[in-house]
Amino acid sequence: MNYELDKVNNLLKKKVINYKEFNELIGSYYICDFEELEDSYYILKVLSPLYELSKSESENYYTSFVQVVK
Repeated sequence: MNYELDKVNNLLKKKVINYKEFNELIGSYYICDFEELEDSYYILKVLSPLYELSKSESENYYTSFVQVVK
């Protein structure tokens, strides 16, 4: 597994991250889109690490959420 994917997985596991970590996360190749659900809660569209091997568009993404704190 590569460094960038490891970093994304670690930040997603934390669930509560700061703004610096959030900016790193959304700048990653593996984060395709994000949307604010309510104050400081975001849902993220995450590119599957097996994207290149996947035949189905629905298998290419999964979602996760994080809370961003100051």
